[in-house]
Amino acid sequence: MSESKTLKLIKTLFFNANWVLCMIAVLCCGICMLLISADVLGRYLFSQPVPGTLELSEIFLCIMIYLPLAYLGIRGEHIRIEILYSRVPAKVRSGFDFLMKVLGFFFFAIMTWQTFLDGLHSYLIKQSTWGILPIKVWIPKLFIIVGCLSFCLHFFGSLLEDLLNLFRRKTKELS
Repeated sequence: MSESKTLKLIKTLFFNANWVLCMIAVLCCGICMLLISADVLGRYLFSQPVPGTLELSEIFLCIMIYLPLAYLGIRGEHIRIEILYSRVPAKVRSGFDFLMKVLGFFFFAIMTWQTFLDGLHSYLIKQSTWGILPIKVWIPKLFIIVGCLSFCLHFFGSLLEDLLNLFRRKTKELS
């Protein structure tokens, strides 16, 4: 298998895995919407709210925020402030993009590592939330770890791809 086929396979597998994570987030968004609607209707129509809505909504928020990060990054759909970005030459923009990827990689690597340590601590001490529905705290932290790790891997792969493209351009110029 040639290098380009291997890279295409890895990119396809990574894209598909992140698409699945994004669809899990979409599903949780729909469930959260229905749960909150049922809670509001139950509270105001029957004076009986759905128990545990707040606790489950907190977990769903972790899933909805962190799991789709890499998928949105792959699709290039993150928010970018283009006031300065659109007014600079293409080479400067490439430099901005590269710097953003390096900073993003290190930020999410540190966030993954620290959330893992915090989640492990929560697991070891059997930390739970207070409320009607006690939930193990390490469970939402696990979703944060998965989302941040996936985004970190996206940044790493994107950096490698940029470096490979730069190397190929330089070798073409020299030959």
